[in-house]
Amino acid sequence: MDESGPSCLRCSEGNLGCVLGKNLQSIIDEKTHEAVLQDIENLHNTLREVTKKMGLPEPAALQSSTLQKAAESPSQQSHSGPGLTTNAARFGVAGQDNHGPSCDNSPKISPEDENLPHVPIHSLYALTKLRALRSPDAPEGHSSPAQDDFIARGALRLEDAERLFRLYRDRLDAFMYGVGCKYQQLDELRRKSPILAAATLTVASLHDPQSNSLYGVCSSEFRRLNERSMFDRRVNRDYLRAMCVASYWLSDMSWMLSGYAIRRAAECNLHNSYTRAIQEKSEEAADGARLWYILNICDQHLATLYGRPAIVQEDSSMQQWESFLQSPISTEEDKRLACQVALLGIIGSIRELFGPDKGQPTPRAFVHQITHFNKELDHWIKHWSETLSGRFPRKGALLHFHFAKLHLYSHIFRGLSGDSPIPHHFLDCAATAISVATSTIDFINTDPDVAAGVVGMPSYLHCMTAFACMFLPAWCSGIHLARPLEPRGRWFDSSRRQLL
Repeated sequence: MDESGPSCLRCSEGNLGCVLGKNLQSIIDEKTHEAVLQDIENLHNTLREVTKKMGLPEPAALQSSTLQKAAESPSQQSHSGPGLTTNAARFGVAGQDNHGPSCDNSPKISPEDENLPHVPIHSLYALTKLRALRSPDAPEGHSSPAQDDFIARGALRLEDAERLFRLYRDRLDAFMYGVGCKYQQLDELRRKSPILAAATLTVASLHDPQSNSLYGVCSSEFRRLNERSMFDRRVNRDYLRAMCVASYWLSDMSWMLSGYAIRRAAECNLHNSYTRAIQEKSEEAADGARLWYILNICDQHLATLYGRPAIVQEDSSMQQWESFLQSPISTEEDKRLACQVALLGIIGSIRELFGPDKGQPTPRAFVHQITHFNKELDHWIKHWSETLSGRFPRKGALLHFHFAKLHLYSHIFRGLSGDSPIPHHFLDCAATAISVATSTIDFINTDPDVAAGVVGMPSYLHCMTAFACMFLPAWCSGIHLARPLEPRGRWFDSSRRQLL
């Protein structure tokens, strides 16, 4: 029994004082318990010193010490009520890490709470009040001390970080239509969003020849921050921006991060930013709409590269991009963004027609659909060549046009082994595919603007460039034709020069 508790029933009936008796074993157990707690506290203090010298965050406070301090200050308990301080000390630290389906004691009132639920999950939330079932509101932007990041710890020198930040801000972000970085100073970026800082510096180090040794440092920090935040209930706009940057350029993690970012963006209601931007003419909503467009672009790019279904299907913002361009909040960069969205609408229809590769030949009936998509692509490049301003945006659209045509005509080679001739009805399509692949490689090598822009292009364009380069040697050495299209030696020599 506890010495601080009430008297036992027998002593109370006899009006006697209740004295706790301790035998030898209980005294030994108590001493052992105190010794173990002291050893743990010594280890914890040593760990604090180590983290302090290494510049790492301090470990969480020991719950046993908190309980002991609470037990030694009964005056505080009297102000809080019996048992309240002890319970708060017992669960105060652990409650911060509790991500289970705990009860939300102060839910934010919303129309869904008062009226008929709009979606089924709202009904379950209304009945249970489980906060784990409720989509969290996006938190407001907040600053965190810059001293906590890997630059302050000395893993990356400040001058190197400044150089990489300028590279991303002044050059690379234009490839993502200016959506990836809204900060002009590295110090502000570090305080506002350490994970966005790590993402931008990782991408910049990937494109800087002088930073080969820095890429591993930046990438490790980004992965560490991403792992720590994977199960955070609340994420802000800059967190999603970091996921966009990584999905756009980092091919080794883009597939996983793209799908994850789309889910988290939907939790933050980012998919409705397009409607809000048009109706409210809000710059904040327009920024959300651009982020949602980038996430969709990454999703469609990855679906094309991997031959897998896209996550987002039938999204109204992707189909009605004209309305966004006509709104007064749209910018010149939004034209480039809409240009890409319009193209991916066509590519998505192509992917839907052909479906996944099952090793079967393409049906002859698809000749008419291929012709139809070819006309759509021709109309697309004609429209945007006249709409886009600036030399490089037009050439970028032309490069995407070449890749889209190569993607379209490459489907006719499905199901053909090395000894299988190309069907007669697909010979013209095969000739077009080879011509497009060759013109794509020539365009990249001969145009100085495009050649200079290769460094900085997103991973999708690099993958499609590799696809064009490998397409020609594969045809020259493997696929047989019912009749020759061109002398093979010319195609092989040309493609080999491009690869080298």
